[in-house]
Amino acid sequence: MAEVPAQGSLSAFFRDLERRLIPSGLLWTVFPKKPFMEELGFPFTWIEVQKAGLAAGLVDNKIAAFSPRLTSIRFVIPLARRRNP
Repeated sequence: MAEVPAQGSLSAFFRDLERRLIPSGLLWTVFPKKPFMEELGFPFTWIEVQKAGLAAGLVDNKIAAFSPRLTSIRFVIPLARRRNP
């Protein structure tokens, strides 16, 4: 689980995490829901977070409310890129 940073590059954030994932691992990313983005100083939209994860070579396969103010997207390495044990 990782909190999406409010500063810096989303691309760099996801590239770093993608490199550290084990093939069958998963990554939950947590960030503010739309009504709380300005209040919490979060500059990225939901779609920007999703697109950055996809651009890093991950696949999003679940969305869940993390809390009343936070949402989360689960990313995984695509099956086609996972090595056979």
